[in-house]
Amino acid sequence: FTLSHDEAAAIIAEDGGSAEVIVPYLNAKALNSHPEHRADRMVINFRDWSEQRAMEYETCFSIVKERVRPERLQISGNSSTARRRREAWWIYASDARHLYEKLQPLERAIAIARVSNTLMPVFVDPRQVLTLDLVVFPTDSAGDLSVLSSAFHRWWAVARASTMRTDIRYSVTDVFNTFPWPLPQAIDNLSDIGERLTQYRQ
Repeated sequence: FTLSHDEAAAIIAEDGGSAEVIVPYLNAKALNSHPEHRADRMVINFRDWSEQRAMEYETCFSIVKERVRPERLQISGNSSTARRRREAWWIYASDARHLYEKLQPLERAIAIARVSNTLMPVFVDPRQVLTLDLVVFPTDSAGDLSVLSSAFHRWWAVARASTMRTDIRYSVTDVFNTFPWPLPQAIDNLSDIGERLTQYRQ
């Protein structure tokens, strides 16, 4: 499904309608290495569409048919997941639908690399494909960003998360769900700091 920026630009130049299904593909490496947290690749995304609807985007559909379908047809097994991957080969094996429903009304959301030595949450554009190596928080609150950027949250994560080599593996279950969040009024009072922090980082 993934494309380079140049390949995506060429496809859109040839078939303008493809822009509707070609979106940025943000992973942890790009999140932590680009000052504006921009995706370094693009991706074809047919969401949860039917095959007939996906076929309306001929250029992108033919690319996915050529690159993805042969691999998907080799998947063995009779589980519902295996069958879905074989039969609905033009859509992602896992679409995180509930997350994207929560992100849909937001102009920005908070993301953090799942495995990292920085544990630095940042605002990202939620209208892109966010990879599994990101932990995504469906909130646009600068106050929430302040709390997640705090030393309190960092050391809570260090104490409770597992590690991968020298990096910390952020776990929603072990870290986020157990973190003692401040009262809502206190979070609201931190909004200005969160906005200034975002501008300073950029």
